[in-house]
Amino acid sequence: MYINSDLLSLPKLLPSNSSNKMSEARLDCALDLMRRMPPRNTAKNLADISSLCPDLTQDLLSMVDQPLKIQKDKQNGREYILCDYNRDSDSYRSPWSNSYDPPLEDGVLPTDKIRKLEIEANAAFEAYRDMYYEGGISSVYLWDLDNSGFAGVVCIKKDADTLSDVKGSWEGTFFAFWLYN
Repeated sequence: MYINSDLLSLPKLLPSNSSNKMSEARLDCALDLMRRMPPRNTAKNLADISSLCPDLTQDLLSMVDQPLKIQKDKQNGREYILCDYNRDSDSYRSPWSNSYDPPLEDGVLPTDKIRKLEIEANAAFEAYRDMYYEGGISSVYLWDLDNSGFAGVVCIKKDADTLSDVKGSWEGTFFAFWLYN
């Protein structure tokens, strides 16, 4: 893909009262460009724009939804979904073994109580996913909130059947939090 770097530098030509307004205008242009690009190329387009505007990378990564990726747990061979909610640094925590890949010594882990609930939630959503979507992959991640409750996310990914000529997938990420009384 070729991106004309002048497009992202246009806000530099605008009169500016502060560098913050200029940065916001550049981010708006980058987001507008991402909305116009084919969704199947989101990861590549995001990398291309980030290489043109490295100062926008963190904002873009937090604002642009990327396709969910799959990884196999090295301890038991089960697949799980990679997302921001099971990531710590450049490692991802498996809901099956509760370990990080690549290994991370000081990775954040749920408390024993929340971990037990996470295991039960993964079993429940695995059954739901199989009945409703007839396959696919699901992962549930739970974490403690600061003595006020816990939060969690359910991720489901279902690729189109391989028997048809249709290529694509359905993905859902559902977030919720529970507060203690």
